[in-house]
Amino acid sequence: NFHSFLTSFPFYFTKNILKLRESSDALTLGSEVHEIAEKMTKGEEVKPDERLAPYINCIRKILTEIEDQGYSAIDAEVKATYPLAELMPTNETLHFLAKIDAVFRKGEEYLIVDWKTSATDDNGSEYWQQLEAYRRTYALEKGIDLNKIRVAIAYVGLRKRINNGTIGCSFDDKQPSKSAFETITKKIEKLLSWKKDPQFYLAELAKSSADDPLIRSIKEQ
Repeated sequence: NFHSFLTSFPFYFTKNILKLRESSDALTLGSEVHEIAEKMTKGEEVKPDERLAPYINCIRKILTEIEDQGYSAIDAEVKATYPLAELMPTNETLHFLAKIDAVFRKGEEYLIVDWKTSATDDNGSEYWQQLEAYRRTYALEKGIDLNKIRVAIAYVGLRKRINNGTIGCSFDDKQPSKSAFETITKKIEKLLSWKKDPQFYLAELAKSSADDPLIRSIKEQ
């Protein structure tokens, strides 16, 4: 999960490389909602589910908004990959993998949409960094002019600060900042430095004050 890297940056090895993670209702919900969004984007039937009904309604509302802008869905759950060295200055032979939720098209213009079940939009800047990386990867793999690809965040699980049980949605297509990719590049460079020197990662982890049970367990060992 690329966003895990962006928002829990110092702990990327712990939860992604080391594959240490706790079960989470939020993760399960996110997977379920993404599966539904994929089906709805492809025009497939979705079985009624009272528990997930608010999310289904939000997805439907946002898909209608996208269609009203003149876009048509062309793909969902797309995996785009490209050599990291083509995206940023590095001698690494690794490939960057972008897991894109949905792609729409209007004439020669493309729209990449990322579904988010987050309760708030507080992590918007990190999401835009993620989407800028996806946009560039998709453009290179498909041979599309980068300027013809737009991105958007589709929030389908928003809750009020004082949770009253209602779920709202929002379609944010304001586009990444000019510095978004530069920020990601610096984070990836740090990740690569951990790959070369795991002791550097452990030293960074030891300095962390994050209250995370997995992190605490590793530090105790």
